[in-house]
Amino acid sequence: MASASEPEVSALRAGSTVLRLLARPLCVPILHAHLDGRLRFPDLQARMGAAAQAPLRREVDGLRHLGALERHVLRQMPYTVENELTDAGRAILDVAEVGEAWLARDPQRPIALGTAPAKGAIAAVVAGWESTLLDTLALQPASLTEISDLLPRLSYPSIKRRLQAMLAARLVEMRAWDDHGRPYALTDWARQVVDLIAAASRCERTHLARTGVPSTARDTQTLALLESKSAEQVLATNKPVR
Repeated sequence: MASASEPEVSALRAGSTVLRLLARPLCVPILHAHLDGRLRFPDLQARMGAAAQAPLRREVDGLRHLGALERHVLRQMPYTVENELTDAGRAILDVAEVGEAWLARDPQRPIALGTAPAKGAIAAVVAGWESTLLDTLALQPASLTEISDLLPRLSYPSIKRRLQAMLAARLVEMRAWDDHGRPYALTDWARQVVDLIAAASRCERTHLARTGVPSTARDTQTLALLESKSAEQVLATNKPVR
């Protein structure tokens, strides 16, 4: 939790809700398990193997609340509740496929969705996206001091933590840069996450309008910057990110 001297300024952005789902190890397997039809919780638990009952039930409840699963009560003896995959749930699985493709291109080794490295990578993407740190580095490399000047609402320690997470996930690298020391720069792999963020944003816009966040002009410009290494080309046709 952020302290009083270090307020938390990150906010949900388009795609954040779905991206956070992909970082949770039980989410995608639960949705996959319902592809063949409705399931009672005991049947789901049997399919999930070693998953503990309490976290599994919490994840199912969360997916119901989100609209990815639909609850059906069968008024028969014994009383039975089944969960069914919805169109929103299928759309989240489509985004998961995009996420799997991106994780498989990790420069060090392919990463499997649902693993600890995948959780770390996606969490680092979300932290960079929600704090607009990803926007800043998509424009150009920068030193920690320069980033702090560009993002005054984030404290210096908060920026440093996010950068360390992105470094650990290989989203950011250190580069020698003239008299500015060793600035932080996005890796090519980090720029490829544009497809995942865009897919998550589309999913929310189409299927999760109640809980998702609408895309903004800034979001569109940042995705364009991630796709192109030429910031000048993007900024020539868009207003500067502020």
